Amino acid sequence: TLSLHDALPICGTAVDSIEVMENPTATIFPAYPDLCITDPAISLTQGSGLPTGGTETYSGNGVSGNQSTGYFFTPSSAGVGQHAITYCYTAPNGCETCVTQNITVNDVPTASFSSIQPDLLCENSGPLDLTPYGTPLGGYFTGVGVQSDSTTLKPGQMGGPGTYTLTYIFVDTTGCSDQATNPVTINPKPI
Repeated sequence: TLSLHDALPICGTAVDSIEVMENPTATIFPAYPDLCITDPAISLTQGSGLPTGGTETYSGNGVSGNQSTGYFFTPSSAGVGQHAITYCYTAPNGCETCVTQNITVNDVPTASFSSIQPDLLCENSGPLDLTPYGTPLGGYFTGVGVQSDSTTLKPGQMGGPGTYTLTYIFVDTTGCSDQATNPVTINPKPI
């Protein structure tokens, strides 16, 4: 009960009840993962609020959806950089609490695979080190004839003369990747 009194001589007393409601709690756990600009949309489900039975919203650059269909974060819509995602929980009593956490969107590297001269390889050629053909350095190659070290090509293991496709894949320190393909021609062994 709250009683109000005027500093002047009392002309009357007003008595009223005020209910003070507790703010809900809102958390985001676990933390959002770092993403690559080329990653698909992720579902935003990390937020939670108490007491149960309220409504929740997510907002921020790259966020779409609603409570009925679910909320999503799309890296390509947000762009490269750090983005604040806000989760708000409104309790059944109408009180609201919001928390914010960042999502980092990383750019992808650009991989390239230089052409191997068509007359360089015959079906009986020795191993070829593919390392100088892929940039940035530190990636790996895949395809028929590529050995388990992912950088050595053995033309004799490619199935004979013909054109084969090899792929160079580079993964950077953020876990983002790019790939480049190139045809490789294996010539018949000289007569």
